[in-house]
Amino acid sequence: MKWLDSIKRAYLDSPYQNKLILSMFAIVMLPVIVLTTYSYYQNIQMVKRQSISLSELYLRQTETSINSRITEIANAALNLSRNKNVTEILAKDPDSVPIAEQIEDLNDLDIIAARFRNSDAVYKIRIYVRNGFLYSDRNDLTYNLDQIQEESWAKPLRESYSVIYFTNPYDYTYILSDKQRLISAIVPIRNPKNFDEFIGIISVDMLEGDILDLMQTADYSKKGKILITNQAYAPLISYTANKKLFPHEIPEKMIHNLDPSYITTDNDYVIGRTTLWNNWLLITISSM
Repeated sequence: MKWLDSIKRAYLDSPYQNKLILSMFAIVMLPVIVLTTYSYYQNIQMVKRQSISLSELYLRQTETSINSRITEIANAALNLSRNKNVTEILAKDPDSVPIAEQIEDLNDLDIIAARFRNSDAVYKIRIYVRNGFLYSDRNDLTYNLDQIQEESWAKPLRESYSVIYFTNPYDYTYILSDKQRLISAIVPIRNPKNFDEFIGIISVDMLEGDILDLMQTADYSKKGKILITNQAYAPLISYTANKKLFPHEIPEKMIHNLDPSYITTDNDYVIGRTTLWNNWLLITISSM
């Protein structure tokens, strides 16, 4: 090649002192530069692998903790809805039940619900009963079923035939209590003679703050962002120690990936995703 010949000719025609300097550079400095560049690349790869491993570890731990809470309130709601005494009480005609019997029924509901209130995951339990019962407007454990017409969290009930569904986080004010941010496991109890009619609704509530506390454990660097989203990646709950650090968006390659769990890197971030028990997505974004 002509350019190699030109370099060779320039080297041969150069003074002895320049030849010595060039030889020293080729023998000593060039290998050092190559070795330094290689070491730098290897260090970057090591940091990347460690960051991915840490992100996956904390993602799994947080997934397990959140799933434990979610399944606990789900099981409480399902067990209440399948309790024979509860369903028999809710199936009664409000207009034909004597007052004394209604008082006994309310006591039975209190006793049954108390078994589930001891759980750390359960904040409150609401049982919606048909209008006309003596205790339908008690607003402590038992609530009037007509109230759900005004509740935004109850809208999916009219559109879904699921056995159980989870509400998105919402604000709710209990009687004699401050407003709380809740997530609820909802189980509708339908009329066996008319499937479109509700004879009761079981709502087992947990605090959004309990989930936020668990999400924080995934932020091992204390500089990350943790999200819970729906399947369309719309954020439902989010946590970040410093919002200014995170304009970062979820990359397209993650959105289009269909695996239940997925970890990838994007620029200087490690992004992990896993599917929770109720089909929400837990997403962690950590800087490397």
